[in-house]
Amino acid sequence: MADNDNQATDDPTQATATFLSAFILYIAVGCAALIGFFILRTHFQIIYSPKTNVASRFRQNNPAPSKFIPFLRSFLLGNRHLRGHMVGQLGLDGVVFLRYLRLCGSLFAAFTVLGLPILGPVCAVGQGNLKGINSITFGNITSNRRLWAHLILSWIFVGMYWERGRDGMGWFVHP
Repeated sequence: MADNDNQATDDPTQATATFLSAFILYIAVGCAALIGFFILRTHFQIIYSPKTNVASRFRQNNPAPSKFIPFLRSFLLGNRHLRGHMVGQLGLDGVVFLRYLRLCGSLFAAFTVLGLPILGPVCAVGQGNLKGINSITFGNITSNRRLWAHLILSWIFVGMYWERGRDGMGWFVHP
């Protein structure tokens, strides 16, 4: 029984099909959640933007854009010139959470744009005999010289993470 399980995972078409099916499923679930949130946000404003409707005039926020693209742009980019105003309106934990989401998104984008074009070919070209999606994995490397690319990129990624963290903490010290 165990031999059959190992053979099924070593099959390159099986690994590629598994990856693609999971990837498509996660994209579909993410899009459904985003669309659901956008629809619920516009219909249940008392829940999703209570300070806009219920708070006194002094504490009210400007309403978020009702169309999808301007809302997404305002969420991702934010109003960088209103940072101090955001703390007063959203509260410190809301601002920290939004900054954390932006940090994760920007680091993911940077790691993807920098890592995939470099590490994909390093792992795939002229190495082991793995096929399918397994050909671009760390397990396909047979030469120790190619491991330097992984090490150098991990140093760059850690440096980027530290720099973004230092920048974020600097915002709290000197807003």
